[in-house]
Amino acid sequence: VERGGRVFPESDKSSDIIRCFEKYLNENNVDIMLNKEVAEIQKENEKISGVKLKDGLKIKCDSVIIATGGMSYPLTGSTGDGYKFAKLMGHTIKDIKPSLVPLVVKEDWVKELMGLSLKNVSVTMKYKDKVIYKDFGEMLFTHFGISGPIVLSGSRSAVDYLPNEVEFIIDLKPALNFNELDRRVLRDFGNLKNKQFKNSLNELLPQKLIPVIINLSEINPEKRVNEITKDERHKLVNLLKNFKLTVVGTRPIDEAIIT
Repeated sequence: VERGGRVFPESDKSSDIIRCFEKYLNENNVDIMLNKEVAEIQKENEKISGVKLKDGLKIKCDSVIIATGGMSYPLTGSTGDGYKFAKLMGHTIKDIKPSLVPLVVKEDWVKELMGLSLKNVSVTMKYKDKVIYKDFGEMLFTHFGISGPIVLSGSRSAVDYLPNEVEFIIDLKPALNFNELDRRVLRDFGNLKNKQFKNSLNELLPQKLIPVIINLSEINPEKRVNEITKDERHKLVNLLKNFKLTVVGTRPIDEAIIT
């Protein structure tokens, strides 16, 4: 079991899991019918009586387990038929939403960060000042917004509030509190003396992130670090501890891992 609740076999081979299931099915004399599309679940006297396949074959039974998957990942065969079958059997189907799905953000400058991966960051999602999700780990910037383990895990908390805007706050330096990070920045500036601000963050941030941070800090990039005021430095530190994005949607449901 890895960080974020991700579970893998000791061998790191998914085929080992498949073999375990196959062994269990064979030991229990279960008939496996491959490439057989279900057309309908049949009922008699308000009770399940069987399953009819698209090729016309009818299988008699008195109970059915629907394990078709959701509507996401259609390439795996998940077409959403399970919802149709369940509804016909009298079950109530709630709104179908994607989960474990990348998130779309409003900020245009996110395109500048495409491909950038952040490790060991802390994230918080808020809706109208209410915290709806917190996590620590890895994330990735894309051309449309954000993805990666902690984003995918958090998407299930965001979808209930979308398309309303959800605030996504990244703490780029979670191991340091505000004062500790301020002292770190002050020390770096002291070591760099007369360097320009735009050339002063190489030891603190990934190269791709620096131009975005400089722009959002509203500090003149040509300004020498020994001329940066305390208020300007504090604004920079606050930005590093509260790097904000605005989530406005998700990627399409066929890009979601689950429904």
